[in-house]
Amino acid sequence: HIESAGALHHGKVVWMCVALDDEVSHLSGGDDHYRYMLVYTSHDGSKPFAIRFTNVRVVCQNTFSMAIGKGSTLLHKVRHTRNALDYVREAHESVKAAVQTFDLWDLEIERLINTPQTRSEFYSVVKSVLGEPSDSKAGMTRWDNAFDAIVTEYNRDFNSGVKDTAWGTVMAVNGYELWEQGSRGQTKADKQMRHLLVGWYPMTEKALALVTPS
Repeated sequence: HIESAGALHHGKVVWMCVALDDEVSHLSGGDDHYRYMLVYTSHDGSKPFAIRFTNVRVVCQNTFSMAIGKGSTLLHKVRHTRNALDYVREAHESVKAAVQTFDLWDLEIERLINTPQTRSEFYSVVKSVLGEPSDSKAGMTRWDNAFDAIVTEYNRDFNSGVKDTAWGTVMAVNGYELWEQGSRGQTKADKQMRHLLVGWYPMTEKALALVTPS
């Protein structure tokens, strides 16, 4: 069903969030996920008519998109065509691609949930994600605030089932990046949608790389 819709950049980009009601995933540690397709296009040629796939944790509403291997389908572009039957075929292919991607995500998330991580390892990942603070007092304060905010995300009740795992670490960073990190000149909801449209989660991706064995 269509759950929400909106526009960005003063109406230049329009989007619609479609929930796949039959694709709720129940993972270890009580980490349940809804499945969504974000359908969007632009009126200024900046973006194609496309569909991006995303997970949403049931309790905390973190969104998460990640690439798994070369065959991952994070983005499904839809051809512009005048044939209505072609649109139906494209819709079927999009849902098929989404389900296949979600199946891959489930395997990866389960692996991360079953990868133990100590509290000291968690702190080490957070420090690596944030990088070295600047020498200025303001820079140190910003770094300390970001570190404390990620630790707070880690300790929230909704993360209790996956604490001390690699997945708990990634989710703490993801929660901070989506909801707590500063967003000048835009609402948190707009910031989240901009992240989704381009699949851009630099902090989360770094955390994922740090907890994933090479």
